[in-house]
Amino acid sequence: MLENLPISDWLHRAGEVALSREILEVAVLQLVLVFGIFALAWGIRLATCPLTARLAERVEEYFRWSWLTAPLSRLATLIYAWLLLVIAKRVGHRFGLDFELVGIAASLTAVWIVLAASAALLRDALIARLVAVIAWIVAALDITGLLTPTETVLDSVALTVGAVRISLLIVIKAVLVIAVLLWAALGLARLIGARIRDVTGLSPSVQALTSNLLKIALISLALAIGLNTVGIDLTGLAIFSGAVGVGLGFGLQKIVSNFVSGIILLLERSIKPGDVIEVGHTYGLVTSVGAR
Repeated sequence: MLENLPISDWLHRAGEVALSREILEVAVLQLVLVFGIFALAWGIRLATCPLTARLAERVEEYFRWSWLTAPLSRLATLIYAWLLLVIAKRVGHRFGLDFELVGIAASLTAVWIVLAASAALLRDALIARLVAVIAWIVAALDITGLLTPTETVLDSVALTVGAVRISLLIVIKAVLVIAVLLWAALGLARLIGARIRDVTGLSPSVQALTSNLLKIALISLALAIGLNTVGIDLTGLAIFSGAVGVGLGFGLQKIVSNFVSGIILLLERSIKPGDVIEVGHTYGLVTSVGAR
């Protein structure tokens, strides 16, 4: 059974490398190429440091993204190295050269970037650890040559809903892609919301309404893009989603009513952040107003 797995090819090639001087020379040349690429990436980082520093200052000044520019500046060398490794791998493949060690170096560099970026950008330690585990699993499958067989097995476990075929592979890809897009959408919504709050010409209620509507639009857009990215046709799910929507509509009438009432309150400006509301002998200060 082990003979049918790509790992047996690795063992066979390892034996060939130990016995063949020619293959060993090719492996050494690939290692030299990898070290040369990292040295070139370090040189590019030094050459572009003033430019990237000015760009980071502009981004921090306008967008207030110091939490993003600092980690990216530290990862610049790794990002350049990963790009150069991928280019070298593809150029070698185009000329009929099998740069396996270069591909392994590219996969490990990508994992390194993902680990460092997740640790710097994700505030939740559990989510950062989950991202690290997923990155190591994908890299290990890619290096050992088991990534394609694993995708085939996951794609074979499928469920057909009307004209739409949903496999386990599509579900996993959809969860990962949508999670990344939702994280980006929420971050962009917070950024734009902060910029909207700085606009002095808008009242607090209009600012809150605009921020909430923008967040809903970005989340909906992220979901639509995520589903289309993994190959799920949204038109094929129209009838199914319509039936689910009707069922949720009957079950969530109160929530929808509160949502519409919140939008009306924001439009009428009857309640806005900064107001003091008193009910009987209890009073409180309105600090924020949501859509519901």
